[in-house]
Amino acid sequence: MTKKKAPRSIFQQLVERSAPLTHFKDDLWVHDFEALKKMPVGSSWLWFVHKAGTHLTRWDHDPFAGTRDSMPELFVRGLDRGDWATATCYIFHVEAEDQLGPLGWVSGSLAVQDLKNALPRPRVPAGMMPGAQPASFDASKQETFSAATGFYFLNQEVTR
Repeated sequence: MTKKKAPRSIFQQLVERSAPLTHFKDDLWVHDFEALKKMPVGSSWLWFVHKAGTHLTRWDHDPFAGTRDSMPELFVRGLDRGDWATATCYIFHVEAEDQLGPLGWVSGSLAVQDLKNALPRPRVPAGMMPGAQPASFDASKQETFSAATGFYFLNQEVTR
């Protein structure tokens, strides 16, 4: 019988995978660190790191799946186009939390094609029926932490 490994600090695992990051290191050390504190137990996230920063978006559900407003799909399309040619992609899952932040596991690096094959993401998290969400869950809210999304939405306002 294989014993399940205890969850480890997600932030520490991201630091261990951050070798490509040579510029805008505050993306990891400040912004991702703060974002991790807000992640609920049971959630999964797409994180990718490249030489000029990191990007992070909720992966276990996407309220805008299949539409042009989907942030996970925007990121995967950008990765597929080569927008972040030096990027390495990971999925992580929050299993628990302690005083230092969330604990869980981070995948090995993922190919962009694998991410494309996993789209569209479910509109609500697995096991949660539409209309039966807890009061604290807002299915219309996308959770994404990236300067790229700010530029995307700014461009949408200019072109509408």
